[in-house]
Amino acid sequence: MSDPIQLELFEFQNSITPKLVNINAFKNLEQLKNARVFNILFGFEDHSFTRKPLEKNDRDAVTLLKDLDISYNKWILFTNFIINNRIEGLESYKKFKDKPRYNILTNNLNDLDKICNKLGGIPVFDKFIEEFYKEDKNKTENTNFMKPEQDIDNNYIWMIYNDTGQSYDYRVFINTICSPDRGWTCSGNESNIYYFRKPRNIIIPSMGPPDYTPPDSGDEEEIGHEFDEQGLPIEEEEDL
Repeated sequence: MSDPIQLELFEFQNSITPKLVNINAFKNLEQLKNARVFNILFGFEDHSFTRKPLEKNDRDAVTLLKDLDISYNKWILFTNFIINNRIEGLESYKKFKDKPRYNILTNNLNDLDKICNKLGGIPVFDKFIEEFYKEDKNKTENTNFMKPEQDIDNNYIWMIYNDTGQSYDYRVFINTICSPDRGWTCSGNESNIYYFRKPRNIIIPSMGPPDYTPPDSGDEEEIGHEFDEQGLPIEEEEDL
């Protein structure tokens, strides 16, 4: 028999209002069986610390997660793994096996790792991450890929992304510039330089309902070869 619902208001980093959390959803959970610090923090395991109630502010909201700098979105990422055994981006990566989805997935895994560490370590996640990267390490990296200078027939539009380690910048780049939904793929990388390409003759499916008029993309072809190896725009010289 499952434990009754126990809703508590929790404060989160960068959230204006507190959010309701059913803390009993984490009680006696198999995924958290050996997560001793987590169970102590939430009062699920006998310890001198658990004799004190969870600290609350003047809004009667628990401040534990905010004190640990955990945002609500990151908490949802954590609860999806712990309760639903799901990691955002994992199924998409398994289906398409491309570099952009791999980077999105590993960004989520890194966020999960930070949250788990803040909560005292979650052994079941440590095991998952070890097996994931062990399998990934065994894959042979593809070094035989086309680069812009090898596209002698100019069959592709090219973009070069210089990865500075900022996951937010990468997501913006993928979502606004080199979206897979618009035919872009990552052909390969050398260190932190990633090469994206799209066939020049690709037909983009119409978006929206039948009477929807897609935005004008007539100038899209002009974006080919417009980034240098530092990821900076190349200014075209005007004819004198």
